[in-house]
Amino acid sequence: MQIVGESHLQSDPQKKYVRFDVMVKEKVGDGVGRMFDIERQMVNTGELPKRARYYQGICNIESLGTSHRYHELREQYIIFLCPVDIYKRGRPIYEFENREKNEKSLTMGDHTYKYFLNFSKYECVTDESIRDRTSPPTKQPPKSRRTSRARWTFTTTTQRQGATI
Repeated sequence: MQIVGESHLQSDPQKKYVRFDVMVKEKVGDGVGRMFDIERQMVNTGELPKRARYYQGICNIESLGTSHRYHELREQYIIFLCPVDIYKRGRPIYEFENREKNEKSLTMGDHTYKYFLNFSKYECVTDESIRDRTSPPTKQPPKSRRTSRARWTFTTTTQRQGATI
């Protein structure tokens, strides 16, 4: 598993670049397995769903070389950790994947997922398997830089879980 704290990616110098807080690439054999982009968003700018879409597109560019075929695209997870409920529905976790509009049981099968975690509602998470994986750390993160805090939080979680996501 490769964990990269604060990295930048830009598909074209004339286009908007992406700054990933934490990018996790799972190694499978000679290639990359699942990819996780973990973002801490402290302010609701009103554009997080579109930002998640853009980040997912940039991740696709990063994961597929010119000689690769589309079936080689791996599972991708865009995860936003937010202090507020951006959808204002009172839920601690919002999980999204692409589904057919008229037949909800039919997924697109593109293996792209977006999660928005409202950490102010952590106490409302009833599924113990999720609570165990997302329990708040017991010690304080370093105060120096945002990436250090993000890296510390992720490291603490992976150490507690034996590097399993």
